[in-house]
Amino acid sequence: MSMDLDNFSKNIKGKIKFDYSLKYHTWLNIGGNAEIFFVPETLAELREFLLYLKKKNNNLFIIGAGSNLLISEDIKNYTFIKLGKNFNKISVMKDNIVIAGCSLLDIFVSDFACNNNLSGLEFLSCIPGSVGGGIKMNSGCFGSEFKNVLLSVQVMDLDGRVFT
Repeated sequence: MSMDLDNFSKNIKGKIKFDYSLKYHTWLNIGGNAEIFFVPETLAELREFLLYLKKKNNNLFIIGAGSNLLISEDIKNYTFIKLGKNFNKISVMKDNIVIAGCSLLDIFVSDFACNNNLSGLEFLSCIPGSVGGGIKMNSGCFGSEFKNVLLSVQVMDLDGRVFT
């Protein structure tokens, strides 16, 4: 698949920026300019972009809330992806199972659980960052951590395949 990123950016809801400063995407406001910064709004956009990058062999990083992130000033040949609004949905299913998107802030998950009379997610109110980063690092405090409350995750590989 051949794709010109300028044309791709005209046909999506997400945003692509070039030579983009990442300092405003970290809590410490440090970081250089990424070659490409992409904020997809849909899984389809993310999939198409990942397939394009796979052919380019770019250095790729996914960033979340930036609360536990230090970015070098020397990142000129790197691509960063920050998942957009459609990746921060939350709902409760039967059996009180909470479904939370990876870009949702941990504190919002804790607040959502409290507002729905659910317990076990209170520890998230003390953890800065997003669900995706919390899962990757197994964040926790006060004797609880993600591994204690996580039932499953959905992931997308660099070929755009989704796995549970």
